[in-house]
Amino acid sequence: MYRTPNFKKIKCFEGEVVFKAIELHFDLRDFFEKNLLGNHSVMLASEDIRFYISKKDWLKLWEIKPQQLIKMDCGLNVKISTRPLFFGGYGVSVIDEIKKIETKIKIIK
Repeated sequence: MYRTPNFKKIKCFEGEVVFKAIELHFDLRDFFEKNLLGNHSVMLASEDIRFYISKKDWLKLWEIKPQQLIKMDCGLNVKISTRPLFFGGYGVSVIDEIKKIETKIKIIK
């Protein structure tokens, strides 16, 4: 029931991708999305929100490994569209656009 999206609204977010070396975040939604549905999480530097995306979209972000992005001195900027859920949060998001930008990549633990 908590995954029921509000079909009338679509929200778009844009920002730089934050790569995580080790994923230490865990809650029931995280367990449900990752282990049962096979989705992955992504965070943007400008937003304090965890977005869940499909494995297909997640693989697009990892076409170039973060270590190679550090050597190239660039990062990834993405546009994400998603639907708000009735009980808060956002449903499974879709990556609309990925661009390389010249910046120091953000990798956190």
